[in-house]
Amino acid sequence: EPAPIVSSITYPSSQTAASAGDVITITGTGFKSGATVKFISGGGTNYASPTVARTNSSTLTAVIASGMSAEGAYDVNVANPSGLGASLENGVTIDGLPVFSTASGSLGTMVAGQSANFTIAALEDSVAIASFALKTGNALPPGMSLNSTTGVISGAPAAVETDTTTTFIIIATDAENQTSERSFSITVQYASVYSLILGDT
Repeated sequence: EPAPIVSSITYPSSQTAASAGDVITITGTGFKSGATVKFISGGGTNYASPTVARTNSSTLTAVIASGMSAEGAYDVNVANPSGLGASLENGVTIDGLPVFSTASGSLGTMVAGQSANFTIAALEDSVAIASFALKTGNALPPGMSLNSTTGVISGAPAAVETDTTTTFIIIATDAENQTSERSFSITVQYASVYSLILGDT
């Protein structure tokens, strides 16, 4: 049988790099059932993909191995059960995920109607993260908003009838469109109209 050919690699979503656990798509020809995938570092270390799935003779999906922590380019090798194989040189680039420096959990407590702000911070390789966003289906306390560039949550929360804690998830995205997420909460305290006029918290 002819040896397989590895033509290209596609990262998940709109990413331009991958990290451990990501599923990449490998395109080529001659992929047989039972094909295996290895990632080979510049130093020659082999990392076997823990999960490989064959869509058809021209498409495979493979999970990036957990041990691939060193950033950089790796060759991608596909081998059929017959032993025939092929590699794509520097086929996949491994890059670190965003790392939050703001601890998860409560960001603080504020009084309804009074302005306040909280900052969410995250880095990747000591470089500021490209953007922040609320995870789909999540919401901040009414009256507050997230600055997608700075990670600052600010505003004057709307009135509440009782002390109310809102929990939400923030997604940090780096320059390679890789993401990390973390859960936070903000508590808004009840404030009567009388106390707001007097400035009594």
